[in-house]
Amino acid sequence: MMGGATTTVPREREIRAQLKRLLKSSRFRSSPRARDFLLYVTDETLRGRGDQLDQFSIGTNALGRKNNFCPSEDPAVRMQATRVRRALENFYLKEGTDDTVIISLPTGSYEPIFQYGKAIEESQSKPFGECSLPENWPTLLLTPFRNLTGADEFDFISAGVVNDLAVELDHYSGLRVFLNRSEEAHQERYTWRQTETPIEFELTGSFSNIGTELRFSIHLLRVVDGEQLWAEEFHFAHPESEMATIRNELPQRVAAAIAEEEGMISRHGGIQPAQSGKCCAGVYEAILLAYHAERHLSAETFSKAVKSLSRAVETHRECGLAWALLSRMWAIYFSHEMSGQPEGIEKAIECGREAVRLGSRDITARTALAYAFLLNDRIEDCRREIDHALEANPRTLFFMDTVGYLLTLSGDWERGPELSRQAIKRNPYPRLVAHGSLWLDAIRRSDYEDALINANQHNITGTFWTPLMRIVARVLAGDIKNAKVREDLDELLRYKPDFELVGRRLIGRYVKFSDLQDKIEKGLRGAGIVIRGPVNGRVTAEHC
Repeated sequence: MMGGATTTVPREREIRAQLKRLLKSSRFRSSPRARDFLLYVTDETLRGRGDQLDQFSIGTNALGRKNNFCPSEDPAVRMQATRVRRALENFYLKEGTDDTVIISLPTGSYEPIFQYGKAIEESQSKPFGECSLPENWPTLLLTPFRNLTGADEFDFISAGVVNDLAVELDHYSGLRVFLNRSEEAHQERYTWRQTETPIEFELTGSFSNIGTELRFSIHLLRVVDGEQLWAEEFHFAHPESEMATIRNELPQRVAAAIAEEEGMISRHGGIQPAQSGKCCAGVYEAILLAYHAERHLSAETFSKAVKSLSRAVETHRECGLAWALLSRMWAIYFSHEMSGQPEGIEKAIECGREAVRLGSRDITARTALAYAFLLNDRIEDCRREIDHALEANPRTLFFMDTVGYLLTLSGDWERGPELSRQAIKRNPYPRLVAHGSLWLDAIRRSDYEDALINANQHNITGTFWTPLMRIVARVLAGDIKNAKVREDLDELLRYKPDFELVGRRLIGRYVKFSDLQDKIEKGLRGAGIVIRGPVNGRVTAEHC
């Protein structure tokens, strides 16, 4: 948000004076570990060692961890980094609004940034037309929530929560966000936006006291006609005891509801892909076609999406989201054998690499490349990309379901299913692959009742996987004579008539462990279908 506004960097003495002021503030006085964290990373950066900061060095030098500290098992550094970011944001929202020097800690990094305060104003006032995003990109206006409690001491919540929401929405590269800093200036800024940069969506909200609770009422409106597209209420305990929960949970849940690929803006923005009979040259229209293709799997929808995205990246080569989605299209095209193009997986990896090059901390890019690596039996490469994604996005709901899915398929039976469960619990519009993750884990644990529940909730149209999952769960549970087994078998063969010939290869694209492959084949045999042929990349579960 602050980068690129000016080339002038504060002098070291100015930075150290600002650091001293920060450490004396109430937000850092009450948290010794946050003080130690900020002091250490700032000092190391000023000494020219900022690029060497990592979880181990911070944990052992700033947080008192011993030399056997393992960041993958102990999240102390990631958690403290989140607290420091919040404390810095809160400080500059209230006490430091007029400070000359700004110290910030970017998401996904432990190296602080030092800038003059003027840089914020210049960055926020940058005209839309000067940015490099393609045409027709959806725009969202955020306005501070109205304080209806009657208590002035809660005014800081208005701007604070919206600021947190803006930071959270920064993960969602398919959306351009504008901040309306004050309610008084709303009408003037809104009129300017309509003439210079039309706003497509607006998010408004208020909060009030209901007994001992604080109630948030939030609404997403389509500006052109004022139609309410989404509304939700969130209830929290009194803010004096639950402020951290409000500042963490509320932005995550709202951002996921409106900005996820299955969220409200994707569903209501731009063209209606189902009614589009041709490939679209517009980048955002191509992105919507990709979302539509993943919801309605067929060779036709994927062919349209691949062609549209290929045109989009030709005209806007710097659009990382388009590259990431093109990678996913090629990967699914390959894994479901929707065409006779065996080079599809190489194209998926190539596009995924380009997406990562354009946004190394972009979780969409990292998960797209991880997915392509998984399908290509490159398990370690898949895990490395997922670790990068988690490092850059330790707390966001964005793509938590996909991360959990990929971790599970790569053999992480602890983190994978847990992230999938959290995504389903906290995200109002989770990707259905999260249920695929939990189905496979239930098969591994021989909990076939749980496997059937998740198979029924998977329910992605156009794929053989949903009926296969239901068949295997029922047969392994001993319910072979259930009439629904025959119905699911007919559905599976309708999608893949040659499944007996290619099924083992298709299953092996996703299920990498021989004991689980054997269980799936046993379930299919019980339903009367015997698959043949070799499969690559078979490993045993104990080797994961």
